[in-house]
Amino acid sequence: MRRVYTASPLAEAHLVRQLLDSAGIEVRFFNENAHAALGELPATETWPQVWVTQNHQLSPALTVIDRYESGPGEELQCHCCAEYSPGSFEVCWCCHKPLPASG
Repeated sequence: MRRVYTASPLAEAHLVRQLLDSAGIEVRFFNENAHAALGELPATETWPQVWVTQNHQLSPALTVIDRYESGPGEELQCHCCAEYSPGSFEVCWCCHKPLPASG
């Protein structure tokens, strides 16, 4: 079992856990309620943690997390209508035509 993610906000740690769950990666969640010990423990020791339970799932988990942390990427301009869409889109939000591949 390996820790793959630590986040200050609880909501962000839950989001990462959900992304890993939806990718079929088995995880454990620690420090969900540790904020109650803030002041008794160093702040970073109370941050929520996501751990992968199976070592063979470590690499896919890190890939999912890297994709999440890198964000949607650059905006892509549609060749048909010239509108901009987030880099995570595959289809133009305006005209529904395929967007050019980012990269």
